[in-house]
Amino acid sequence: MANITGDYPQIERIDTGLYSLNKALGGGWPMTTVELTGFAGVFKSTFAISILSLVAEHYGKKFLLAPIEPADREQLNSILDSMGFTGETHIITEQTDEEMVDKFCELLGQDDYASGLFDSLTAISPIMEMESSSADMNMGRRARLSGVLARKLIHLNRFRTSPVTSILISHVTQSLSMTPTNTGSSTSGGEVKKNLSKVRIKAKVV
Repeated sequence: MANITGDYPQIERIDTGLYSLNKALGGGWPMTTVELTGFAGVFKSTFAISILSLVAEHYGKKFLLAPIEPADREQLNSILDSMGFTGETHIITEQTDEEMVDKFCELLGQDDYASGLFDSLTAISPIMEMESSSADMNMGRRARLSGVLARKLIHLNRFRTSPVTSILISHVTQSLSMTPTNTGSSTSGGEVKKNLSKVRIKAKVV
Protein backbone atom coordinates (compact mmCIF):
# COMPACT_ATOMS: atom_id res chain seq x y z
CA MET A 1 0.00 0.00 0.00
CA ALA A 2 1.25 3.50 -0.85
CA ASN A 3 2.63 5.59 2.01
CA ILE A 4 1.13 9.10 1.78
CA THR A 5 2.58 11.65 4.18
CA GLY A 6 1.59 15.22 5.01
CA ASP A 7 -1.26 16.53 7.17
CA TYR A 8 -3.73 16.81 4.29
CA PRO A 9 -7.38 16.35 5.37
CA GLN A 10 -9.50 13.52 4.05
CA ILE A 11 -12.76 14.55 2.34
CA GLU A 12 -15.56 13.59 4.73
CA ARG A 13 -18.66 11.89 3.36
CA ILE A 14 -22.17 11.90 4.84
CA ASP A 15 -24.62 9.01 4.54
CA THR A 16 -27.58 10.24 2.46
CA GLY A 17 -29.75 7.23 3.21
CA LEU A 18 -29.81 6.51 -0.53
CA TYR A 19 -27.73 3.42 -1.30
CA SER A 20 -27.18 4.07 -5.00
CA LEU A 21 -26.26 7.73 -4.47
CA ASN A 22 -23.85 6.86 -1.66
CA LYS A 23 -22.18 4.25 -3.84
CA ALA A 24 -21.92 6.57 -6.86
CA LEU A 25 -20.30 9.26 -4.70
CA GLY A 26 -17.74 6.93 -3.13
CA GLY A 27 -19.50 6.23 0.13
CA GLY A 28 -21.69 9.26 0.80
CA TRP A 29 -22.14 12.96 0.09
CA PRO A 30 -18.69 14.60 -0.15
CA MET A 31 -18.00 17.71 1.94
CA THR A 32 -16.67 19.71 -0.97
CA THR A 33 -17.87 21.81 -3.93
CA VAL A 34 -20.41 20.11 -6.21
CA GLU A 35 -21.85 21.29 -9.53
CA LEU A 36 -25.43 20.12 -10.13
CA THR A 37 -26.60 20.45 -13.73
CA GLY A 38 -29.66 19.58 -15.76
CA PHE A 39 -32.44 20.98 -17.91
CA ALA A 40 -35.16 23.13 -16.35
CA GLY A 41 -37.83 21.34 -14.32
CA VAL A 42 -35.87 18.25 -13.26
CA PHE A 43 -36.01 19.12 -9.52
CA LYS A 44 -32.41 20.31 -9.17
CA SER A 45 -33.28 22.80 -6.42
CA THR A 46 -35.44 20.29 -4.55
CA PHE A 47 -32.68 17.70 -4.61
CA ALA A 48 -30.03 20.22 -3.56
CA ILE A 49 -32.07 21.64 -0.67
CA SER A 50 -32.89 18.11 0.54
CA ILE A 51 -29.27 16.95 0.55
CA LEU A 52 -27.81 20.13 2.00
CA SER A 53 -30.37 20.34 4.81
CA LEU A 54 -29.58 16.70 5.63
CA VAL A 55 -25.88 17.60 5.86
CA ALA A 56 -26.57 20.66 8.03
CA GLU A 57 -28.76 18.57 10.34
CA HIS A 58 -26.01 15.94 10.61
CA TYR A 59 -23.53 18.52 11.85
CA GLY A 60 -26.05 20.54 13.85
CA LYS A 61 -25.20 23.68 11.89
CA LYS A 62 -26.82 26.21 9.55
CA PHE A 63 -27.83 25.88 5.90
CA LEU A 64 -27.11 28.84 3.59
CA LEU A 65 -29.15 29.74 0.48
CA ALA A 66 -28.18 32.26 -2.19
CA PRO A 67 -31.30 32.51 -4.39
CA ILE A 68 -30.25 34.25 -7.60
CA GLU A 69 -33.43 32.76 -9.03
CA PRO A 70 -36.59 33.68 -7.05
CA ALA A 71 -37.06 31.47 -3.99
CA ASP A 72 -40.46 30.17 -2.95
CA ARG A 73 -40.53 30.27 0.88
CA GLU A 74 -43.50 27.90 1.12
CA GLN A 75 -41.79 25.32 -1.06
CA LEU A 76 -38.55 25.77 0.88
CA ASN A 77 -40.34 25.21 4.19
CA SER A 78 -42.10 22.14 2.78
CA ILE A 79 -38.81 20.56 1.65
CA LEU A 80 -37.01 21.35 4.92
CA ASP A 81 -39.90 19.96 6.98
CA SER A 82 -40.01 16.77 4.90
CA MET A 83 -36.28 16.26 5.57
CA GLY A 84 -36.75 16.80 9.30
CA PHE A 85 -34.43 19.80 9.34
CA THR A 86 -34.60 21.61 12.67
CA GLY A 87 -31.74 24.06 12.23
CA GLU A 88 -31.51 27.57 10.82
CA THR A 89 -31.71 28.39 7.12
CA HIS A 90 -30.25 31.76 6.20
CA ILE A 91 -31.29 33.36 2.90
CA ILE A 92 -28.89 35.93 1.46
CA THR A 93 -30.60 39.14 0.32
CA GLU A 94 -27.73 41.25 -1.02
CA GLN A 95 -28.60 43.76 -3.78
CA THR A 96 -26.23 42.77 -6.60
CA ASP A 97 -25.08 39.37 -7.76
CA GLU A 98 -21.45 40.35 -7.11
CA GLU A 99 -22.45 41.06 -3.50
CA MET A 100 -24.31 37.74 -3.38
CA VAL A 101 -21.16 35.89 -4.44
CA ASP A 102 -19.00 37.67 -1.85
CA LYS A 103 -21.55 37.19 0.96
CA PHE A 104 -22.06 33.52 0.10
CA CYS A 105 -18.34 32.82 0.41
CA GLU A 106 -17.95 35.01 3.48
CA LEU A 107 -20.68 33.18 5.41
CA LEU A 108 -19.61 29.71 4.29
CA GLY A 109 -16.19 30.56 5.67
CA GLN A 110 -17.77 30.71 9.13
CA ASP A 111 -17.75 27.54 11.18
CA ASP A 112 -21.45 27.67 12.09
CA TYR A 113 -22.46 26.83 8.49
CA ALA A 114 -22.19 23.28 7.15
CA SER A 115 -23.73 23.64 3.70
CA GLY A 116 -24.70 26.22 1.09
CA LEU A 117 -26.70 26.35 -2.13
CA PHE A 118 -26.06 28.85 -4.94
CA ASP A 119 -29.15 28.78 -7.16
CA SER A 120 -28.27 29.36 -9.91
CA LEU A 121 -25.24 30.28 -12.02
CA THR A 122 -27.48 30.64 -15.07
CA ALA A 123 -29.34 33.59 -13.54
CA ILE A 124 -26.25 35.58 -12.53
CA SER A 125 -26.39 39.13 -13.93
CA PRO A 126 -23.17 41.10 -13.39
CA ILE A 127 -23.56 44.83 -12.66
CA MET A 128 -22.04 45.75 -16.03
CA GLU A 129 -24.69 43.68 -17.81
CA MET A 130 -27.56 45.12 -15.76
CA GLU A 131 -26.51 48.77 -16.20
CA SER A 132 -25.52 48.67 -19.85
CA SER A 133 -27.60 48.75 -23.00
CA SER A 134 -28.95 45.47 -24.35
CA ALA A 135 -26.87 46.19 -27.45
CA ASP A 136 -23.58 46.17 -25.49
CA MET A 137 -21.30 43.15 -25.59
CA ASN A 138 -21.12 41.52 -22.15
CA MET A 139 -20.05 38.02 -23.14
CA GLY A 140 -17.91 36.26 -20.57
CA ARG A 141 -18.85 38.39 -17.55
CA ARG A 142 -21.16 35.72 -16.09
CA ALA A 143 -18.51 33.04 -16.57
CA ARG A 144 -15.90 35.24 -14.90
CA LEU A 145 -18.11 35.82 -11.84
CA SER A 146 -18.90 32.09 -11.66
CA GLY A 147 -15.17 31.38 -11.83
CA VAL A 148 -14.49 33.77 -8.95
CA LEU A 149 -17.16 31.99 -6.91
CA ALA A 150 -15.68 28.54 -7.58
CA ARG A 151 -12.14 29.68 -6.71
CA LYS A 152 -13.27 31.32 -3.46
CA LEU A 153 -15.11 28.16 -2.39
CA ILE A 154 -12.03 26.03 -3.06
CA HIS A 155 -9.86 28.33 -0.94
CA LEU A 156 -12.24 28.61 2.02
CA ASN A 157 -12.33 24.81 2.30
CA ARG A 158 -8.60 24.91 3.02
CA PHE A 159 -8.90 27.29 5.98
CA ARG A 160 -12.05 26.12 7.78
CA THR A 161 -11.65 24.04 10.94
CA SER A 162 -14.65 21.87 10.00
CA PRO A 163 -15.85 20.56 6.61
CA VAL A 164 -18.36 22.41 4.44
CA THR A 165 -20.16 21.47 1.25
CA SER A 166 -21.71 23.70 -1.39
CA ILE A 167 -23.81 23.04 -4.48
CA LEU A 168 -23.63 25.30 -7.52
CA ILE A 169 -26.71 24.77 -9.69
CA SER A 170 -26.14 25.21 -13.40
CA HIS A 171 -28.58 24.66 -16.26
CA VAL A 172 -27.89 22.61 -19.35
CA THR A 173 -28.24 24.69 -22.50
CA GLN A 174 -28.13 23.78 -26.16
CA SER A 175 -24.80 24.54 -27.78
CA LEU A 176 -24.84 27.53 -30.13
CA SER A 177 -22.42 26.04 -32.64
CA MET A 178 -23.65 26.36 -36.24
CA THR A 179 -22.01 23.16 -37.45
CA PRO A 180 -24.51 20.70 -38.98
CA THR A 181 -23.23 17.88 -36.75
CA ASN A 182 -23.74 19.78 -33.50
CA THR A 183 -26.09 17.91 -31.17
CA GLY A 184 -24.32 18.61 -27.90
CA SER A 185 -25.08 20.81 -24.95
CA SER A 186 -23.12 22.79 -22.40
CA THR A 187 -23.67 24.23 -18.93
CA SER A 188 -23.77 27.87 -17.90
CA GLY A 189 -21.06 29.45 -15.79
CA GLY A 190 -17.95 28.78 -17.85
CA GLU A 191 -15.20 26.18 -17.58
CA VAL A 192 -13.61 27.20 -14.26
CA LYS A 193 -16.43 25.89 -12.06
CA LYS A 194 -16.37 22.64 -14.05
CA ASN A 195 -12.67 22.21 -13.39
CA LEU A 196 -12.85 23.17 -9.69
CA SER A 197 -15.96 21.22 -8.73
CA LYS A 198 -14.82 17.97 -7.13
CA VAL A 199 -18.07 16.29 -8.13
CA ARG A 200 -20.41 17.01 -11.04
CA ILE A 201 -23.94 15.60 -11.03
CA LYS A 202 -26.29 15.75 -14.01
CA ALA A 203 -29.96 15.43 -13.07
CA LYS A 204 -32.71 14.21 -15.37
CA VAL A 205 -36.25 12.87 -15.17
CA VAL A 206 -36.63 9.21 -16.11
